[in-house]
Amino acid sequence: MFTMRLMYTCLKWIFFSFNFLIGIIGCYIPARLMNMYIYNYDTLTYIKMQKFQELITSLVIGFITVVIGFLGALGTGWNKKWALSLYFKAMAFGLIFQLSLGLLMCCALPVVFSDTLPEFLADAVPLDKADEKIQDIVERMHEQMRCCGLLKGYEDWGQHIPDSCLCPDEYLKRGMCVKVKDPSVRVPRHSTNRHRSDKSSFKQVYKNPCFPIYAEDKDWMFGLLKYIFIGLVMMTVIVMVITKILLHQIS
Repeated sequence: MFTMRLMYTCLKWIFFSFNFLIGIIGCYIPARLMNMYIYNYDTLTYIKMQKFQELITSLVIGFITVVIGFLGALGTGWNKKWALSLYFKAMAFGLIFQLSLGLLMCCALPVVFSDTLPEFLADAVPLDKADEKIQDIVERMHEQMRCCGLLKGYEDWGQHIPDSCLCPDEYLKRGMCVKVKDPSVRVPRHSTNRHRSDKSSFKQVYKNPCFPIYAEDKDWMFGLLKYIFIGLVMMTVIVMVITKILLHQIS
């Protein structure tokens, strides 16, 4: 009997500390984001609409987190059955939301990366005639991923291959470059490593297109998010079970 009471007391205060920590995190993150968004601009009154919307979203999420943490701490520390009941319902709603979001991600993301996004990128080819914003994004991808073009390599740029596609000498022996004939190589707008064209009509450019590299990186990231999501679902279920145990003890 004494052992059971001791286990219940330990479980109770661990659960109280857990919810108290959640409340602190719910206060800290929105406050940190607000400070970052405000002081990154020249004036305190001007905030871009997109950043403002992100700030409002973080504030709402932070407020909900604080309320849930408060309910859990109040119900556990002061044996308030109504607080624990609301806490359990919030956890149940959160579990349903997580499962719905996970199902949506599992169904939608493979379609986006296998069908929708490649079709959108194919419509942007040839890139030398695409919108300047698209060209800027692709050129930054060249410099970050050591690639050229989107789907078919340098051919995606048509008759004007940018200097961001030029392959440095250190990559020649790694099989990352291919020699192409291009009489017009233009200087990129956002290049931190410019390899200016010489008088020769043959250029060494990156052989690999960017989208497969980008998709591979995203696959790794989504795989990590999947395991994080599974961990959150398991944690939510454990929290709900503990909440039920505490409710039973209070009753």
